[in-house]
Amino acid sequence: MKRVKFGAVKPEGALRASIQSDMDGCIGHLEELAPAIVCDQDIYGEDRLTRLSKQAELGRKPDEHSEFEGGGTEVQFMWWNSESQSNWRDGYVRAALLLEDPALRKKADDYIDRILATQDEDGYLGIYGTDLRYRHTTENGELWSKSTLYRVLLGYYEATGEQRVKDALVRAFDNLMEGYPMGSSDPFLVDKSFCGHCHGLTIVDALGGMYELTGDEKYLDYAVWLYERYSANEVEEEDLTLSSIRNPHYFWKNHGVHLYEHLRAVILAASRKAEYRPLLELVRAKLPYYLTPSGGPIGDEWVNRRTANASRTGYEFCSVTELFDSYALLLEKTGDLSVGDDMEWLYFNAGLGMKHPTESSIMYCKTDNCYTANRQRNPGDVYADERYKYSPVHQTTAVCCVPNMGRLTPHYVQNMFLAEDDGFTASLFGESRFTGEFGGVPVTIRQL
Repeated sequence: MKRVKFGAVKPEGALRASIQSDMDGCIGHLEELAPAIVCDQDIYGEDRLTRLSKQAELGRKPDEHSEFEGGGTEVQFMWWNSESQSNWRDGYVRAALLLEDPALRKKADDYIDRILATQDEDGYLGIYGTDLRYRHTTENGELWSKSTLYRVLLGYYEATGEQRVKDALVRAFDNLMEGYPMGSSDPFLVDKSFCGHCHGLTIVDALGGMYELTGDEKYLDYAVWLYERYSANEVEEEDLTLSSIRNPHYFWKNHGVHLYEHLRAVILAASRKAEYRPLLELVRAKLPYYLTPSGGPIGDEWVNRRTANASRTGYEFCSVTELFDSYALLLEKTGDLSVGDDMEWLYFNAGLGMKHPTESSIMYCKTDNCYTANRQRNPGDVYADERYKYSPVHQTTAVCCVPNMGRLTPHYVQNMFLAEDDGFTASLFGESRFTGEFGGVPVTIRQL
């Protein structure tokens, strides 16, 4: 199976209403709610990070991560706002394209124009100045900041076909592959491997997209090489390294979001090399033990070798979105339609269940048996956790889950239909309209 291009499926009914509600609410107004994070720092342009950069507002409590503040090489920790900005824009741009709202579309177009204008002559498109890029010795967001941004550009190109966007992506990846040449560099060999450095493995998302865009297998080869290099190094997030998967006594323990997004690297590697297919099946067999009845994956924030419980283990909105995207790739690469059931179950239960029923806000973390939403996981808890409350921003913790909420429904819509050699398959339920072409004949399919 092969996923259809973004924009080929348009939401109708409740799905469209959900996207419209998000855009009328916090997703459409995040620049007003959190300007210091998503607007004030032009991290891909004038405010690129250099060794002399000073700490910017990262959307966290003042007392958190203070050891990373200041200049010098520790500036490599300051990738945070690229995640918030690009994940937010991924949902925003896709929503504008799906809703076909002229005002939203203009804002999306203007954003793409601004981003493309930041690309250097050598093709570099990212958050670091020339003194840091591809020279990182410790925690960094080089690949992660690219991954989140390039996903936006890929979606925009698929929907619009604008050649300038494709050309920019080709140049950006040429620059990346020159900066980290396959076989003669090691992007994941650093001291103090941490969150952004490990998030960088998700660049495989964009590499897979580039293969679909160009048909050039070098992007898939590079993606598998990156996964193999990631597995060969001492990294903070090791749940899905090759050695961890092969270890029958290994219990998942690390940050939930990393675990569920890294699943896509395993899927791509298994689709490329037969030797990794049994490892993917081991991961698939283990996953259900880490899912609550709603389908929500343990992610509050760390898995900590637990199995899922409806009352005691929470899940993060970011984990829901990342697992959904991994399911989508798994469905495409295996053709196993039961994965579509998992996607629906996760979206309609855990995903929509984390959204406030009437106001534009979400819970950062939630349990299935949710008796309270006032910073307590369960009634009577002494410890107050800011993640367990409704908020349109969650700036007291991190502005990551709200942007990922804006991504979830547009990503659901794109994956509602898949192309096959003999036609198209409706893989997900929901009111929608798909338009495509088969054998030179225009095709329109509606779900009511």
